[in-house]
Amino acid sequence: MFTLESSKFIITTLLFNYAEVLPNEQTPLYFMPHFPVINPKKESYSVRPVFNASSHEKNKLSLNDCIFDAPNWLPTPFDIILKFRCNKIAIIADKYIRSLLTG
Repeated sequence: MFTLESSKFIITTLLFNYAEVLPNEQTPLYFMPHFPVINPKKESYSVRPVFNASSHEKNKLSLNDCIFDAPNWLPTPFDIILKFRCNKIAIIADKYIRSLLTG
């Protein structure tokens, strides 16, 4: 289903040089399949693109195969709880409080 929001996304992607129009005589080096996910309940955007970076042609690499596999630097839930419990006072907040503080 191709909607007005889908075409807005494509135009924005081209304007910010995230993608480029390929001339008719050239064949693409890599094409990442994508499809729109439509959520009419969202006010800010009702259509968002979903890309499949694991797709590949026969005997060729996918984009996921070419990405550097870096170590995971995110803390584990145990580390988060331990850090939370080490102090006498704990402060928690959500995105609403952050938006009030940053404007």
